[in-house]
Amino acid sequence: MQSVNELKTPFRPEGFDFSGQHALQGARCLDCGERFFPPRPACLSCSGTRLEPIAVSTRGKIYAYTVIHRAPAGFQPPYGCGWVLTDDGIKLWTMFKGPVANLRVGLPMEIMFDRLGERTIYYFQAIQSAPGGDE
Repeated sequence: MQSVNELKTPFRPEGFDFSGQHALQGARCLDCGERFFPPRPACLSCSGTRLEPIAVSTRGKIYAYTVIHRAPAGFQPPYGCGWVLTDDGIKLWTMFKGPVANLRVGLPMEIMFDRLGERTIYYFQAIQSAPGGDE
């Protein structure tokens, strides 16, 4: 078994290879059951290296967020970013699409995919409820 100190890459590239599949791939530690995204060479909870790939839920709720008012080149401020707690219990960092005035902790979100040049990126946006329905 490879020691955690010997592992050079903090993330496994397959977690970011969307290749038209439009899904996030996370990992589950077979030693302690921890689930996380992106996939890593070792579990952050127990340092175990016995991991299996898992699909990450496409829905969740805002866990914490911030609004960016001074953005780097290529991004139009203001925009939101923060942590989403997915329905399957994985916390992941993401950008939010939509009006920043609507962002709040607990807001139901769903994942979306878009092209950015040659790459596919993911972001979350608020779930649109059906007319007359609840969120």
